[in-house]
Amino acid sequence: MSDLEITPQIKQELLNKYAPHVYKVKSSDGNKEYLITLARNHFACSCPDATYKNLNKDGTRKKEIHYCKHQRQLALELLRGG
Repeated sequence: MSDLEITPQIKQELLNKYAPHVYKVKSSDGNKEYLITLARNHFACSCPDATYKNLNKDGTRKKEIHYCKHQRQLALELLRGG
């Protein structure tokens, strides 16, 4: 399976086509279920691997988003027409 880097353009394309929507995904071991939310400017997963760091220590905003494997896989499936 190829890995997709989610760029701001890809995120926007997904939001334009599929938001608002919540997708359920299974963990790799199949024991847990996570929710991926596509809404407005929001593309988030409820798993612990997804991190969204918006503030520096001094309180200024920074954009450092790590998309988890669930988000990358879902984006890949949606972009392929899934």
